[in-house]
Amino acid sequence: MVESLSVLLILLLGFSGLFAGSMVFFGNYLPKGQPGGLLSAGNIPIYSILIGVKVAATLFTIFLALTIYKEEVSK
Repeated sequence: MVESLSVLLILLLGFSGLFAGSMVFFGNYLPKGQPGGLLSAGNIPIYSILIGVKVAATLFTIFLALTIYKEEVSK
């Protein structure tokens, strides 16, 4: 569920860049802040967080699958 939601949000952000006026998929339409500031890179930190959530959810799913498989084999 979390995997699918994060992928959906990534695609929505990508398409919002397309429709926000830049006419580029994954276009950076947020204003750039002060150098060194927390949100000074536009969309890039948001994409990084969403991709991190996707990777963490995938690794957790793999861990659960291996744990369940080990319990089934040991019975």
